[in-house]
Amino acid sequence: MKNTPKILVIDDELMIQIILDRLIVGYGFEPIQALNEETARQQLMQHTPDIVLLDIMIPDCDSMALLQLIKADPKLRHTRVIMISGTPNHDLIASYIAAGADDYVLKPFHVVLLKSRLLHALERLKMERSNALVQDILAEVAAKLRTISKEYEKADNNISHDIQGCLTGVLSCAQFLEGND
Repeated sequence: MKNTPKILVIDDELMIQIILDRLIVGYGFEPIQALNEETARQQLMQHTPDIVLLDIMIPDCDSMALLQLIKADPKLRHTRVIMISGTPNHDLIASYIAAGADDYVLKPFHVVLLKSRLLHALERLKMERSNALVQDILAEVAAKLRTISKEYEKADNNISHDIQGCLTGVLSCAQFLEGND
């Protein structure tokens, strides 16, 4: 399962965990579970998931702090976060999206919609990783070009100095020969 996308489900409801586990496996992805904040933090560091399905309301858990942790950690910078919630409180959901959540899904889940959102998140993740790779390559090329440019400038200065020295020598010889005529 090396290239299989990993999806971390952070939800305190065991039945939701079981349902999502089966759906995620059925979609061809690797599920990872966390029923509480402590386990969620461990799973985030251990697995570096591609997507996190994060319940907004987990007892004794600050879901906003978890979201902010994911978005602030360079190791998790590409991880997509989809909020899951049984509440239709649009202001609350909007606050999570404003804080960096990539999407949300309301409970109970519609399997086709959930799969669509997961696939969309994975496609965006793939594009972001490709863009990051291209940016890294471009930065490498730019650094090499700067090095080559400095070496060229140094060589150009040396050649100019050498040519100037030769011309000065030729001029001195010509003046000497003119003086002896």
